Amino acid sequence: MRKSILFVILIFNTIGCKSQKREEINKNIKKDSMEYFSEEKYKNWELDKENSFTTDKRYIKENILVRIIISNEGYREEIEQLNSPYETIKIYHKNLSLRINGSNFYGFSVGIDKEYDENGKLIKETDNDKNYPFKAEDLCKLIKEEYDVDLMVKPNPNKEELQYRVSRTYDPSTLKHLYLVSFTYGNPDIEPRDKILPPIKVVYIDGSSGKILYEESRSLNLPNGDKIPHSKTKFLQKGEKEKKGSEVYKIHQGKSYTQSEWEEFEEKQYEEYCRKTGRAYTPKDQVTKREDTIKKNSFIADDLEKGDKHAPKRKKVFGITCSNKNGRSCHKNSRKMDF
Repeated sequence: MRKSILFVILIFNTIGCKSQKREEINKNIKKDSMEYFSEEKYKNWELDKENSFTTDKRYIKENILVRIIISNEGYREEIEQLNSPYETIKIYHKNLSLRINGSNFYGFSVGIDKEYDENGKLIKETDNDKNYPFKAEDLCKLIKEEYDVDLMVKPNPNKEELQYRVSRTYDPSTLKHLYLVSFTYGNPDIEPRDKILPPIKVVYIDGSSGKILYEESRSLNLPNGDKIPHSKTKFLQKGEKEKKGSEVYKIHQGKSYTQSEWEEFEEKQYEEYCRKTGRAYTPKDQVTKREDTIKKNSFIADDLEKGDKHAPKRKKVFGITCSNKNGRSCHKNSRKMDF
């Protein structure tokens, strides 16, 4: 009996020791996988003494530039490849463990930022591209195709050459998230709304669809104005777009629409209609047949409010009132019926 008790105690001790060792191993693995700040790894790099201070240092090795900023909050590490618009941003806790890991493109955040606590546990993820389905890589391809400018090669601000930069903004008047691509020559430190400007062109791109909405050009008649890139496609200027788009084109269910707003709304309604009915949907910019365009014309025609000169005439089809010119969408008792 005594031997049996001793045997049981021995087994429990063995299990306890193994569990403790397993916990220690897991802790060591986690500790090894955690990232910590260390300025020591840059000891063989060249220190840019001209632009370095006690709490703000710059190290260079080959074509990589690292900037280290030290503050009361912790440490910040900015890593960029020279001539590249991308940079990696790492922020560390006071205990030197990694707090935030993210990326920038021309100075604004892109991709997913990951945030960790002091023990290395992931506590938050932020999607910086949430409102921009049209990614930065897509933007680079678009500008290369349309303006023959490679945004993946960052310009040298110290040279008298074509300068360009990219930013993101939100336009409350159109409820759109936009990319702004600015072109100038020899002076990158300007704002589109500055009163005195050298030649400049700003391209406004829809961050969702990637569509170039319009351009804003100034002083292109001044010296070097001919060096600002031209687009392959002719786009409206910002003022022309605003003037044309401000007119009420249609009223639907008590809401006024400009022509561009109505076309966009109508397109979305038609896309939803095709999805629900299983019909093939062709985006407007990909339509090649005239009859496909006609099918979409005045698809939403359930409001013939007084004074709406653009609404199609109603027809009678076996007692059913139709609003579409070709009888595609009809109404009976306020419900749509498809032919």
